[in-house]
Amino acid sequence: METSRNPPFLYDCIVIGGGISGITFAHKLHQRGEKVLLLEKEQRLGGQVQTHVSSYDPHFWAELGAHTCYNSYTRLLSMVTDLRIEQYVQPVEGYKYMLYADGKISNPMSKVSVPSLLMHGPRIFFTSKSGKTVRDYFRPIVGSGNYDRLFSNMFRAVISQNADNYPGELFLKGRKERLKQFPRKFTFEQGLSSLLERIVQSSGFNHLMGEEVSEVQYVDQTYSVTTRKGDCFLGKRVAFATSPQVASHLLHRIEPAMAKLLQSIPIVESGTVHIVVPKDRLSVEKVAGIIPVTDDFFSAVSRDGVDHPGLRGFSFHYGQPIQDRERISGLACRVLGIRPEDIVETKFTSHLLPSLRMQHRGMAQQIEDVRLNDSVVMLGNYFYGQSLEDCVHRSFDEYNRLYF
Repeated sequence: METSRNPPFLYDCIVIGGGISGITFAHKLHQRGEKVLLLEKEQRLGGQVQTHVSSYDPHFWAELGAHTCYNSYTRLLSMVTDLRIEQYVQPVEGYKYMLYADGKISNPMSKVSVPSLLMHGPRIFFTSKSGKTVRDYFRPIVGSGNYDRLFSNMFRAVISQNADNYPGELFLKGRKERLKQFPRKFTFEQGLSSLLERIVQSSGFNHLMGEEVSEVQYVDQTYSVTTRKGDCFLGKRVAFATSPQVASHLLHRIEPAMAKLLQSIPIVESGTVHIVVPKDRLSVEKVAGIIPVTDDFFSAVSRDGVDHPGLRGFSFHYGQPIQDRERISGLACRVLGIRPEDIVETKFTSHLLPSLRMQHRGMAQQIEDVRLNDSVVMLGNYFYGQSLEDCVHRSFDEYNRLYF
């Protein structure tokens, strides 16, 4: 005699990827009463949002990926108000970025030709970013010498990759609307990862970590999502909140033209080392970060904006994976003027980021032009830019596409 079995559960949507894009989209669906499952291949949520809590002092935390939010991040802040977690918003003090050149830390203006800047600067008022790379737009505005000597390095610090050929329209975008009840520059108690944790906890949508998706199929208006562990989940819709390369691989059967489009987006891998140093061992004044004029590293972002009584921290971002940890730690010591024994904690990590080019402008429309099925949702940091607000913006837009 056959034993009857219940049919497998059918989710309204399966979200692949547990960074800010996937989490915010899953939250929006769950608010609407949809049954959502989020799958994340790592053993933590957050993606490029990665807050490290010190083992040396659990009250000291630092960002290894995305660092700061602004009160112009209106979509992200709308979620904060919806969830009533405004009390966890923490102001960040607005210190300056400094320059590392000739073996010392100095004011960036020390490397700027002021006459050239004054002569070329007014062009900013009648020059459009449209159709220009970052280099093509900014070089005539700041002067070729200023750009090549300094601004090119400053701009790569913004997106942790060479910014020269990045689309100008997606870089340093001005956002006019601000929610002035929030600090202009802010983070959250216990860092940015704590924001995502609170969204997940407050929403209560189903999520599984350590589940890397290996295949997605579409049969009889149902998506079958299989993981490398052999688990299989069914959904009416599927949302991709992964890197474009991973999304391309998973889409090749169900959206071949979309997969080909995403395959054209290069990926750059970068490395980060965060070091924690007692305050009394550092003579460097409080800074937002340090930008070098050489290629030794991209930036060193400080944790000074959120004061700690005894510790300071710096996240050194590099343009390639970190292989020689001893050399990298030695470089950090030289920049900060400390000895290796002054460092009380070191944390290494790596990142994968899309490296957009001019042909990737208007990616949202390019996706729509080749889309076969409305139930495929595309999320991520390669549509409107790489900031946290850009990611949330795309999640909101895809939600609106489905329901409004």
